[in-house]
Amino acid sequence: MWRSFNLRLNEVKKSHAASSKRMLMKPTILFGAALITLLVPRSEAQTKIATNLYLFGNTAALIGPDSVLLVDSGTNADIINYELQTISDAPVRLVINTSASILHSGGNENFAKLGAIILARPQVRERIAHPIFSANGMAGSGTPPQRTESALPTLTYDSPVTLHLNGEEIQLIPIPHAYSDGDTIVHFVKADVLMTGEIFQPSSYPNIDRANGGTVQGLLNSLNLVASLAGPNTKIIPGYPKTDRAAVIAQRDMILVLRDRVAAMVKQGASEGEVLDAKVNADYPSNRLGSNRIIRSIYEELTSTK
Repeated sequence: MWRSFNLRLNEVKKSHAASSKRMLMKPTILFGAALITLLVPRSEAQTKIATNLYLFGNTAALIGPDSVLLVDSGTNADIINYELQTISDAPVRLVINTSASILHSGGNENFAKLGAIILARPQVRERIAHPIFSANGMAGSGTPPQRTESALPTLTYDSPVTLHLNGEEIQLIPIPHAYSDGDTIVHFVKADVLMTGEIFQPSSYPNIDRANGGTVQGLLNSLNLVASLAGPNTKIIPGYPKTDRAAVIAQRDMILVLRDRVAAMVKQGASEGEVLDAKVNADYPSNRLGSNRIIRSIYEELTSTK
């Protein structure tokens, strides 16, 4: 069942009024105002995708006269904030994390300090507070990122939620056990835009973070859901380049084919090494990233249920 909120943000955030006025956070090195745009990475440059909806790398901003809603806080919060101020001086009031990945939650501290409320699944809060590391996981390998209390979501949900803000209907759709155990699809209904976060990467093989609750079947379910929500003109914004419904279906179908091929080898008693050596994905584009990663994830999931 959907929970629906008509947000009166000026009331919700009165206690933060003094701190929520967004500060201009310019890039670290400036050689004059004329050079500022040259210092902004291409991935964070703004792209208008609907009337009041903008994209900054993999961060979306719904901008209204009194407030800004962000989907994912990115890893360059200062640059995103600077770019936002070229469009509006309205403060960022809400930030939605589509997963705990540092690529999607890395700017939480910055925006929280400016008065924003961070929304996410309870699993995202847990993963940020107590990260579990894996070779293909959300935190990667090596030294854990140092996150402060302000990085943690303060408003969590585990069932669908609808927000009404800046003339838009925003549906937060929790996805169980896809890329991880805390994924969310964000649907801007009027703009006809879907934000899929890490569950869909058209330029690479799927990433399934099993150590953090991701599963092959959950990922397939999530791609089926995206395909069912998308129409012929829907803009689908994955973790990286903008795409469409056909690409989502192609990704889903590829996973099904690879799963069937790995399953056939598992049935014959093949080891993980033998499955990898068989190159069951040889007929798919060789320039995709993470080919062994997806095969390992499928193999591990199939053998763990035997």
